[in-house]
Amino acid sequence: MVSLLIQNATDITAIKGPATTTTTKTTTSTTTTQLQRSVVVTTTTETITESISPFLRLPDELQIRIFGQLPAKELLKATAVCQKWKRLAFDGSLWTKIDVTPFYSAIPSEQLLRLGVAAGKFLRVVNFRGCVQLTGHGLRTLSDHCPNVQVLHLKDCRGISTHSIACFLNNASQLRVLDLSGLDTVKDSTLTVVGQQLNHLEKLNIGWCRNLTGQGVQAVARGCPELTCLKLNGCPQLTESTMTILGKHLTRLSHLCLGSCTGLSDNALLAFLVQKEQEQPLLSHLNLSNCARLSDASLRHIALHCRKLTHLELAGCVLLTDQGFCYLAPRLRTLMHLDLEDLQQITGITVKSLANHQPNLRRLCLSNCTQIADDAITHLVLHGVCHQLQHLELDNCTVTDDALDTIAVFLTQPPSQQQQQQEQEPEGSSSTPAILSPQPPLSADSAFSFFSSSPPVSASTHSTDPLTHSEEQQKKKKIQKEEKLRMSRKLSVEVLDCSNITEKGVRSALAKASPMLTIKSFYSWRDEQFVEEENDEEEGNEEEDVISLNLRDQPRVLRGRRNSTIHHNTRRRYNTIGRQRRRPDIATGAAGQPHVANCIIL
Repeated sequence: MVSLLIQNATDITAIKGPATTTTTKTTTSTTTTQLQRSVVVTTTTETITESISPFLRLPDELQIRIFGQLPAKELLKATAVCQKWKRLAFDGSLWTKIDVTPFYSAIPSEQLLRLGVAAGKFLRVVNFRGCVQLTGHGLRTLSDHCPNVQVLHLKDCRGISTHSIACFLNNASQLRVLDLSGLDTVKDSTLTVVGQQLNHLEKLNIGWCRNLTGQGVQAVARGCPELTCLKLNGCPQLTESTMTILGKHLTRLSHLCLGSCTGLSDNALLAFLVQKEQEQPLLSHLNLSNCARLSDASLRHIALHCRKLTHLELAGCVLLTDQGFCYLAPRLRTLMHLDLEDLQQITGITVKSLANHQPNLRRLCLSNCTQIADDAITHLVLHGVCHQLQHLELDNCTVTDDALDTIAVFLTQPPSQQQQQQEQEPEGSSSTPAILSPQPPLSADSAFSFFSSSPPVSASTHSTDPLTHSEEQQKKKKIQKEEKLRMSRKLSVEVLDCSNITEKGVRSALAKASPMLTIKSFYSWRDEQFVEEENDEEEGNEEEDVISLNLRDQPRVLRGRRNSTIHHNTRRRYNTIGRQRRRPDIATGAAGQPHVANCIIL
């Protein structure tokens, strides 16, 4: 093609004559160069077109839908591939939810702002929790571009001002969930805006906002009647009048968190509960942890006015005693989750009362209740009505290996089998430990004693009578059904920092009842003979279990088998019931040996 175009140019030159020969040669050379460049460009374009990825040939709508399957972090990485991907990745339809929790400390404020502006009216859920780089200017800009936000989390975003929060709330009438916890810039004026603008708000967290008073809380109660969850943790100024207004106006409230509200008194709580019961008794979750002024009178009020309560947290309420819980337990039988951590005055009397009257109990925390011993725990598991108990926390209690062993044996062997084994053994020659001796007769509605009413039938007592035989068959079917149900039970026990719990006891219990029984325990002893061996094998050895001085900050995970797998993780810590445990730096372990923290047996 190039030669043909050159020939045509030569023919034209010949027609014009010799006088223009030089000019024609120059023109021909220029034309040839341009044609060659044109051919090169055309060839390159054809090559690029042929090498384009099939993904890029898809319509933009399909590419956007594919991008929508990526997590936010990967979607942000895609913006660096090419300009087209950058344009597609910032399409507003992809950003209905912005959650930067996994990388909140790494994303710059400019990118936060760009994400919000790109999402625009599509944005529904915003989680900027912990983003201290977010400024007041950025929040005000988002309020102008994102009017349809329904969920907003600004916990610990300490770079935003009171005015910027108010600007956003004034333009966010569709908000349903708002988290402003931990912000000193949240004041009574902020809550006034909440009450005026967010009439459809359903969940509000203003815990640990230290500049709030009862006036702001009252404004929220009057202006947000649809609230179902309210968290006021750390609010010191909850007077009787404020609590009365909360109970009167928040008729749909089901979750109330008043943890560490040090000013809350028995009368203030009573004012709320009485008013709440008159309106609509829907309260199911109540957190009163570390409300140090509450006494047994509050337990009586709860028992009388919270008929549908399922979750109750009373950790750190140091004035509560056995008397209050003995009044509560038989009158409030709907509890599923009960936290009694750090209640130093309660004893086994409380545990036995709960065991006899709480058939729905699933989680019970008795951590740091130093007067709780083996007899109370064995009564709870063996003789109580807590059929559905799944998690039991006994951190820093005086329980011993005997309690674990009793629980393990009971989970795996029905009482009828235990009695049969004991009858077969010669008298005085039993090798069974004393803790495994026959237990007292169990109640009919015991959580685990499914066989107490069905003693083994010997050949000598077997009758050929049809009626008796039919009854025996029914009993056998009942036993089989109950045994199947019992074998499906799983119980997790935490005995962290229990100085009377040993490795041998934990291993023995796990060997008997795993996987039905799970145990978490910190080591409370040291064995120096394995120090050098553990240092040489940093990655652990699955063939033998090693205890070492050098594992002070490393947890050990032991499963219910002899050759246990050991995992090391220097940063792992257990935070049960949503709260970091308070542990002493130095404690006395078993046999007078020092305590080693963060070494866990699972």
